[in-house]
Amino acid sequence: MKSTLLGFLAPARSENKLRRIYLNQYRGAWVRTLACVAMCVLAYGIFRFNIISLNNILGNIAVVILLCAVNPPFLWLLKISRSIAFTQAVSLLLTCMEIIGYTMVIYFLGGIHSLWLTIMYAVLINYIAFVGPWWRPLVAAPGGRCSVQHFPGCHGCP
Repeated sequence: MKSTLLGFLAPARSENKLRRIYLNQYRGAWVRTLACVAMCVLAYGIFRFNIISLNNILGNIAVVILLCAVNPPFLWLLKISRSIAFTQAVSLLLTCMEIIGYTMVIYFLGGIHSLWLTIMYAVLINYIAFVGPWWRPLVAAPGGRCSVQHFPGCHGCP
């Protein structure tokens, strides 16, 4: 193996970085799953008080299932990846899908009429900034908001 400056071996450094990215996403998958369960429980409570309709809760449950279902394939891709660029691209795609999912949850629970969900959205975006690079929410959040606003099924969500 060829050593780089300061005697560090390049493959060992890249393996450590790949493993760190995978472990961050693995922990993130558990946080996403627990957050999704909490969102379902919250939506069910709101539904029981007749604040949202059956369509709203069914849309919320569908989005939550989607958010939980994307974790295993993406984690598998991250685990078998040997390229840092590919791993970072998959990680960014997962972050974008996560933000799109949370945005759709907000739309299904009332959209602009449910301003209290903005706090949840801000916490989730800040969590993404905390576990990943500082620039990731700046790239993913506006794209997530725009893509959901132009998604044909979400105009009548609230």
